[in-house]
Amino acid sequence: MQVNKGASWAVAKIQVKAVEVVDSYYAVYNAGGNITINGIEVNQTKFPDATYIESNQAVTKEGIYFIKEGVTINYTGTGSVQNLIFIGDNSQKSSTVNVDVQIKLVQTSGEGHFLCKNIALVGTSTLNNQIFTYNTDNNPFKYVAFDQCQITPSAGKHILYLSSNTRSIENFSMENSTFKSESANQKYIISLGASTSQDYKNIVFKNNVFYCPEGKVNQFGLFVGSKAGMANCVLENNTFVNLETATTGMVYVDKLADISVKNNIFWTNTAGANACIIFRPVTTSPSGTTCVNNIVYKTMTFNWQMFYGGKAPFEGMEQLNILEANPFDGGTFDLANGIFVPNAEYAEYGATN
Repeated sequence: MQVNKGASWAVAKIQVKAVEVVDSYYAVYNAGGNITINGIEVNQTKFPDATYIESNQAVTKEGIYFIKEGVTINYTGTGSVQNLIFIGDNSQKSSTVNVDVQIKLVQTSGEGHFLCKNIALVGTSTLNNQIFTYNTDNNPFKYVAFDQCQITPSAGKHILYLSSNTRSIENFSMENSTFKSESANQKYIISLGASTSQDYKNIVFKNNVFYCPEGKVNQFGLFVGSKAGMANCVLENNTFVNLETATTGMVYVDKLADISVKNNIFWTNTAGANACIIFRPVTTSPSGTTCVNNIVYKTMTFNWQMFYGGKAPFEGMEQLNILEANPFDGGTFDLANGIFVPNAEYAEYGATN
């Protein structure tokens, strides 16, 4: 956007995200088209026999479900599933999946898929557990992906917890989504047992809002597994509000190979209990790749660190930029509804949901 007065020009950069408008993903599917969920294609050939749901009801088994806008389904399955896909039919109006019974993934042959698109995914009080788990030994589950979702776990619970050293997720991604947390400790996206040492291929968080509407979470983590390895971690254009970390960090791993970390906003106005850490690799840190343009606005006394101890593991890596001015002044800061739009100076930072 450019404005001129005489010979002077003022230029403001505004980040605009192309919005996909689809009246019915189910119609696209029936016409033989592809629906993409974080790079994974969903179509009739790969996933036949989809079910269209147009009224509130329970779902108990695996399958591909297109859910009419405004409709709520309750997952109450007691068995294991290898391919479970929930898609809100109208791209502009989400559908709701209440998880009353933990989703138990298995992968006995081929590739497993747990995919959600345009879904409000809620861990209910009936669940009182993590939203899903994985129960196959020595065979990493292939794909878990959330796109355009609003995720709220059960109170005090994570999205995923794995305690067995023989189980892991090969590719986990969350994009264009919102994660709403409560003011409780140890609220993680992925949590592993203390001795779990499996390797993870791709862990991706892009264009998401993570926030706590009341108070704060003071031990928030994206991936907490101090014995595990991670080949690739992507953390791009996310907004974190009132989610502070323990000194173990948001990403706590043994070995960390490649990272792409850029254009994230971290915001907190609480006193804080300790330094907040984004990455804490134990034995192996990344030797290259990207870490630039990440900003922090804080009123807490303690500092924020990109890597534990303030380390810079590779040349060209930028530390967190601590701001003195609130990047949401002049923008939108709606804590109740999870809507955070930075002002024009920082328009290229954070999520654009």
